[in-house]
Amino acid sequence: MRFQIVDKRSTGTRAAHKLWKLWSSNSSPIFNKLTLLTSKFNKYLLGKRVASRTAIPVNPKVISIGNLSLGGSGKTPLAIKIASDLQEAGQKIAILVRGYGSADTGPFIVEPGNHAAGDEALMIAKSLPEAVVVQSKDRVQGYKLVKDIVDVVIIEDGFQTAGLSRHFDFLILDKWDFQKGTPVPQVGNVIPWGPFRESLSAIDRADCLLIPAEDFQGKLLTEYNGIPIFNYSRNSMLSMDDTGDYALISGIANPEQFEKQCIRKLGRNPVASYRYDDHKAYSQADIMQIINNHDTAETTWFTTAKDYVKLADIWPDSVKVEVVDLQISWLGISPTQFILQEKGE
Repeated sequence: MRFQIVDKRSTGTRAAHKLWKLWSSNSSPIFNKLTLLTSKFNKYLLGKRVASRTAIPVNPKVISIGNLSLGGSGKTPLAIKIASDLQEAGQKIAILVRGYGSADTGPFIVEPGNHAAGDEALMIAKSLPEAVVVQSKDRVQGYKLVKDIVDVVIIEDGFQTAGLSRHFDFLILDKWDFQKGTPVPQVGNVIPWGPFRESLSAIDRADCLLIPAEDFQGKLLTEYNGIPIFNYSRNSMLSMDDTGDYALISGIANPEQFEKQCIRKLGRNPVASYRYDDHKAYSQADIMQIINNHDTAETTWFTTAKDYVKLADIWPDSVKVEVVDLQISWLGISPTQFILQEKGE
C-alpha cells in the first residue's frame, strides 16, 4: 500500500531534486560538455583553496571526515563513531562543525542545551559529552580554540573545507556499482547540474576511504587505487512492539533513504512521511499541524537523531515519538588503529 508523502520542503529544493533526476539521464553532447566544464572549474577553485592551507604543528592530529555529495551519506554518525573509538583509546577529542542551520558563526564550545547551535553540533555534543564540540564557520578559528587542550581534532564535513590543513582526509564513498565483477565508485553530476560537490577525480585527494561494506555481499575491500579502505556497516536502530500505524518526520538531505530504512526494518509502510528541508528549524505550529492530521493515540512517530534535538522541547508528551539511531560498526581494521599509528603511538 502506498503511503502518504507530505513534502514540506521549499519550492527551490523540490525543483532542484526534480531537475537533478532529469539531468542525470541527459547524455546529450552539449550537456556533457557543460558538466565537464563545471567539474573542471570547481576542481580549479578548490585546488587553489587547498594549496593556500598553511602548515600546522604535529600535534594535535587533525583529520577530516567528508564526502562528495551534498548530504545524506552519514558523515555525522561516522564522526561520532571515530571520536568515540578514539576516546576509548585514551585520546582527548575535539570536533569542529560549521553549524549549518544556525545563525551563530562562532567560534564557541557547544553545550547540549545550547539551542543557538546547529542541529548536528547539538547531536554530537549530546552523543559525546566528554568531547569538545566547537561550532565555527571559520574552521581555523575553531581549531585555535582547542588546539592546546586536545589530542585529535576532527573536522566534520571537512573534505572540501578550505583554510585549515589536516594530517589526512577520510572520504566517505557510499555509492558503488559492479562493472565486470569489479566495484567502482559512482559519482553523478556536480552542482548546479547534480547533487555532487566534486567529480570522481577528487578521490585522489583522499588519504583513506570509508565505505559501507554491506553493499559488497560480505567481501571487504582493502584499497582502491592505492588508497586504504575502512569498511563499516550501518544499522538503523528502531523497533515497534505491535503492528500499529507509524509515521515519519525528517528534515534531512535524503529523506527517501530514511524512509527505506524504516520500511525495511519494520516490514511495512508508514501511514505518512513528512519531509522538511535539511536543518529545518521546527516550530510549535509545524508539529501541531501534522499531529492534528493523524490519530495520535494509534500512531508512533519516528524521526532522526539530528531532528530530535530540535523537536524534543516542542513535541507533545502525549504523542509517542521514537528516535532512529544509525549504529556504525567496523568490519575488519578500525580507523582508530590507523590514526594512532600515524601518531606514532
